Order: sequence, then C-alpha cells, then structure tokens
Amino acid sequence: MSRARESEMTEADWFRIQGPLSLLEYVADKVSQRKLRLFAAACCRRIEYLFPNQDRRNCLDVVDGWAEGAATFHELEAAILAAVVGWEPKGEKKGAIRDNVAAAIGLIVQHHDDPFESARGACIYTESAAFIAGKSHADEGKAQAGILRDILGNPFRAHALDQACLTPKVKTLAQAIYDERAFERMPELADALAEAGSSTRTS
Repeated sequence: MSRARESEMTEADWFRIQGPLSLLEYVADKVSQRKLRLFAAACCRRIEYLFPNQDRRNCLDVVDGWAEGAATFHELEAAILAAVVGWEPKGEKKGAIRDNVAAAIGLIVQHHDDPFESARGACIYTESAAFIAGKSHADEGKAQAGILRDILGNPFRAHALDQACLTPKVKTLAQAIYDERAFERMPELADALAEAGSSTRTS
C-alpha cells in the first residue's frame, strides 16, 4: 500500500508546510532510497553537538557514508554501537537526550532495509533530543523540512540539467564541495554553471 496521499498535497503545500513528516509521507514512494537515507543522516547531523565526544560524533561520518553507499552495513552497525555503548550521562535530562539520540541513530540500523522508516524515526527522535536540549519543536521541524526540500527539490516539477553544462570544471568543483562539505563555495559553483551555460548557448 502506498504511503503517499497525493490528493492531500499540493505544490503550494510543499513549500508552506513547516514540518517534515507530512512532506516525507508524500514523497515516500517517489524518491530513491539514497535520498531517504541522506535525509536521515542529515537529521542526525543536526544534533551532532549533543554527542559528548569526538569519537561518538565520528559515527555520523559512517552514517553519511552508509547513505552514500561508501560504508558497509557492518561498518554502520559497529560505528553506531560504539557511539552508544558506555554513554552514561548524569542527570535525567541528559539521559533523555542520550535515549533519543540513540533511538534516532539506532533506527538507521534497525530499518536499514526500509529507508522511509529510518528517515521518519530519525526526524522524530532528533527533534525530541533537540527539544530537550532547549530548542523549540517548531524551529527544529522547520529546519528539517528545509533539509528535505533541499535534498528532494520540487516533486511537482521535473527538472532536467543540460548535460553540456557538466563540464570538467563543474564536475570537479561540485564533487569537491560535496566531499569537503564546503557549501560556502556554492556561489562559485553557480558561477561555473552560468559560464558553462553561456558557452553552450554561444557555441
């Protein structure tokens, strides 16, 4: 049975709704498993600051790698287990944060063959962890919805990139930005794409 409820979502709704769950439901059967995994990883990355040490934060690199197919399931399972084992926070509040963080990353393993469920669980539990840490549900939900739109674009409109614009310069720059998470260089990529487009139109 399809999880999407197409009659209940419009293009205007897609950009208006300030929470991720209904958006996620709508695209569940429309997007790749990779993009759902990327969203789950991005939700976990938003609460990186709640991890108590660098060793535990490093597990998010493996989560990212799993989403991209650059890490094996065994590596994912081992990294998440290592992040949770031995984490014994003092106080009820920190314990609740730990439990929600552990649930969020744990569901990525538990539902490794169902990226929709891992994405859904990740956004719910990371939002709860952020709320306990002092952020509002509304702010975190809005941020997660924005991430989902960034990953998926506009599902109501098909977009095709002119392959002639994918020059060696554009490809190299885009790969470097992605690999290094150097998103501040996006304007540079935009300029390179504009240059490639101009060359294509005048050739």
